[in-house]
Amino acid sequence: VFCYGAGNHSRRRKNERINCAERKASMTTVKLGDGFEINGCGKPYFIAELNSSHNGSLERAKEMIDEAKKAGCNCVKFQSWTPDTLYSRSYYDENPIAKRMVAKFSMSEEKLGEAAEYCKGIGIGFSSTPYSEKEGDFLASLNPPFIKVASMEINNYPFLKYIAEKGLPVILSTGMADTEEIEKAVAAVESTGNHSLCLLDCVSVYPASADMINLNNII
Repeated sequence: VFCYGAGNHSRRRKNERINCAERKASMTTVKLGDGFEINGCGKPYFIAELNSSHNGSLERAKEMIDEAKKAGCNCVKFQSWTPDTLYSRSYYDENPIAKRMVAKFSMSEEKLGEAAEYCKGIGIGFSSTPYSEKEGDFLASLNPPFIKVASMEINNYPFLKYIAEKGLPVILSTGMADTEEIEKAVAAVESTGNHSLCLLDCVSVYPASADMINLNNII
């Protein structure tokens, strides 16, 4: 297990490069489904988070994918949720407009599949964040380079195991989790025999102030 996103920096001093090499030797290398290898001091893997910024429009999503490709990103990431998987029934009872908004901005399996094919056609990776087993099944069928799991699922151990059992690399966000919760989540994933796990150091505040970031966590 290692912290995702620790890339090389050209301005490091000589002794820092040596430390980096030592750290690389002591850390696991995870090979993503597209062949990209992530380790302590390798090249960074850039993921463009599309989230629901496409507003449910496949055409807008394709435009965003094009821009991500132009910017040099390795992969684009969607979110695979529907009104039935994102929030609870009690939440919708208290916020009836929310269900309509979620439905409007979500993408169907058909649209996600077409987006994945579009990514393949222009040479950029495609992945997503599933919020249910069914969504995880569909995403795995698209053979993404990894499956992303949201912070809100970090203590949902049955779900973590279900996703890990797909045999694909897992990227897990850790926002709002303490060290014990993170360790338990890692144990749940690795109990399936899947050791291709990347942890994201996250601050679940948007936007987060500079004094909350603490980038030392990824070293």
